[in-house]
Amino acid sequence: RGFTQLAQPKGGSTAFTYGVAGNAPIGDDLAIRLNYVSREYSGTVDDLRHDKKNVDRSDGDGLRAQLLWQPGAWKLKLTHLAQDFSGDNLLQAVDSPRGPRETDRAVLAMPSKNEFALDSLEVSYDFDSVRLISLTSHVSRDAVFTSDATTSLIGTPPPGYPETAAVLSKVTNNSKSTSQEIRLQSTGGGDFNWLVGAYFFDYDGYFNILIDTPLNQSLLGPGSLLGSNPLLGALFGALGVPNLGSLTSLLDGTSDAKSQERALFADVSYDLLDGLTLSAGGRFY
Repeated sequence: RGFTQLAQPKGGSTAFTYGVAGNAPIGDDLAIRLNYVSREYSGTVDDLRHDKKNVDRSDGDGLRAQLLWQPGAWKLKLTHLAQDFSGDNLLQAVDSPRGPRETDRAVLAMPSKNEFALDSLEVSYDFDSVRLISLTSHVSRDAVFTSDATTSLIGTPPPGYPETAAVLSKVTNNSKSTSQEIRLQSTGGGDFNWLVGAYFFDYDGYFNILIDTPLNQSLLGPGSLLGSNPLLGALFGALGVPNLGSLTSLLDGTSDAKSQERALFADVSYDLLDGLTLSAGGRFY
């Protein structure tokens, strides 16, 4: 099955959204499910300085696919989820809270994008009264958000203010993680139930915030004539400075985080009476 949607807010741009969804059983023990959505978001803010209307238009896609296979006592479930969102100029602030939705304060465009993906695999096997389960997942996110900080520093820029002298704020946030859980548990056939398992998690995250002028970045930033000079790069690298643009920028802060977790856990429960269960559990990590 599918669906479509057309939106056009008053004074905004037209946005078209459509999606499809399907379930396909294959035989007695195999099934596939697929969902896809392509969405447009209406632009509603006018950029008076550059004489452009509805500049905050954006779009994104979403995909979810699942495969389920249950041969006998086995169960295998594979899931993939992906979403993305982007816009060339996500201008949000306007000059008046009472409207119209417009501004003449923005010197720079504010492009942004966000990509997210999740993959998971669940495998289980049922013995007579015990179930063995393995859960594996991987998550990643890559996001870049850009904003114009010129007004925050100097107030409303005068007409004709050059983009090279404006102040940009760029945030980069990338991360990825992998987790693995294995557990053995009773299947709930009696008053006494139990569960034991192990868990592992690995995380790698990168965060950077850069506040600078486009002029300085074009002269000294990554990929620029001076910023990409190998001799200067080696010199400043020895001093712990990633590039000339970082040294001369208003702010260039980076966090590169890595972490791991390992854990063992257990849980037991006993049905004392109808509606009354005594349970205890613990986790060591």
